[in-house]
Parts: sequence; structure tokens; C-alpha cells
Amino acid sequence: MKKVIVPVLLVLCFLTFSCGSKEKKDDEVKVAENETVDMTIKFKYDKEDIFKVYYTKAENATIDGSLMMTLPVHPSNDYQEITFVFPIGDYPKLIRLDVGSNQEAKTIEIKNIKIQQGENVIDNSDWIKTQNWSPNESLVLNEKTKNYNITAVNGTKVPVFMSNIIIKDKMDKYFKSR
Repeated sequence: MKKVIVPVLLVLCFLTFSCGSKEKKDDEVKVAENETVDMTIKFKYDKEDIFKVYYTKAENATIDGSLMMTLPVHPSNDYQEITFVFPIGDYPKLIRLDVGSNQEAKTIEIKNIKIQQGENVIDNSDWIKTQNWSPNESLVLNEKTKNYNITAVNGTKVPVFMSNIIIKDKMDKYFKSR
């Protein structure tokens, strides 16, 4: 009789503890899935303009303009912050940041770009040291001031930063568990 009760009790204990820990893991994932991914940009820009973020959700997809967010920017000689909030469940794979279309703009200074979900910071790019964002040919770095000069290419200023492989790897690693 004792030989039967001991194994049965061990099996019941095992099932109780293993099922309980699984429920906690499911709850933790649900909390993360209900939080937005935010991209905050700290910058100086002295023109009235609109910044845009284009992004993809699918692996190896190209940016086609179907996923886009815009925020107005007001002129300031001081640092200001704007935050793009991705829709819940949208986990960006590739990000394009258009820093204005005002053809009178001459410079922009980026201090920081931070991508986070809730309390989890995925990337926090200190702009002076970063290699996580690649500028296009309209953005020329001034080594002395660390500002980007905005120049016309084919007669038009189209300043764009693209997230590169460093950020893609960080986001892939973080979102893989989501």
C-alpha cells in the first residue's frame, strides 16, 4: 500500500508545481504583448516640419509605405523629444526615420534615439557614439558640431535615417521571445 501512495503523491506534486509555473510564464507574455513599442527621438531642429516613421513587420520585407506614422515638429533651439508609438502587436523589423521635408532646413542634431517596450529598452543609441542608424546622402555629418547638414540631392532635400543590422539584430533577439 505504501509503495503505491508514495509514487502517486510524487506525481501529483510534480504536476501541481509544473502547471503553476507555466501559468506564470503565460501571464508574463500577455503583459508584454499588451504593451506598445515606442521610439523616442531627442533632437534639435529649427523648422516647422513633420517627421515620419515607416516600418515593416515581416522578416525580409521592404518598406512600401503601408505602415507609417507622422508627428509634427515645432522649431526650437533646445532639445525636444517626440515619441512614435507603434500599434500594439506591431514589432518593427526595419525602420526608416524621415527627419522632415522642409526644403529650408539646413541642419539637424540628433542626441538620442531610444526604442523600448514598457520598461524594456531594446536600443538606446547615444548619437555621438552610435553606428545603429545609417543616414542617406542628404545627411552629411559635421565632425566638429556633430550636427547633420541637410543637403539637396538631385535638387531635393530628403533626410532619412535607416535602422541598420545592429538594431535589426537587437529587435529580432528581443521580439523572438514575443
